Amino acid sequence: MTQNVQPESLSAEEKQEQIKRWQQEEHVKIQKYCHSQGIQAKSLDQKQCQCLPPAVGVWYVNSVTKGEDYWIISGELPTDLAPAKVANNAREAMRYFSMNWQLKAANLEDALAEGKVQLADRETQQKFAQELTVKAEAVYKLATDEKLWGSTGLKIS
Repeated sequence: MTQNVQPESLSAEEKQEQIKRWQQEEHVKIQKYCHSQGIQAKSLDQKQCQCLPPAVGVWYVNSVTKGEDYWIISGELPTDLAPAKVANNAREAMRYFSMNWQLKAANLEDALAEGKVQLADRETQQKFAQELTVKAEAVYKLATDEKLWGSTGLKIS
């Protein structure tokens, strides 16, 4: 996962505009993702959302579907969702996604070892399992990095 590398020539205002634009793009992405999963998103709980543009955003989505809210992760990694009850905050949600992706990758690799192809073909499944493992490890590193989190959440630089 790449860190948000900003050219030194950008002003603070230009950096803020880039972050705002990224957040808007991610908002559209998560709205579409919710829709594809049969979830009608009502709003984002901004107090719970955390992001480190463009690497990762962890969003708390209030839903009208089944009266359940969701954590959604997006950015330079697979967009995924989980019921809000799996984590009390964005940092815990990141840990959850990391663990869940590790398990999914292991299941895909186990299936391949048994000769079962669940995705398009063997090579696609193997590549996806490897990518999922790499992304899971990157998310875990971000979630456990005290320098990034401090006491108030992710620190955007």
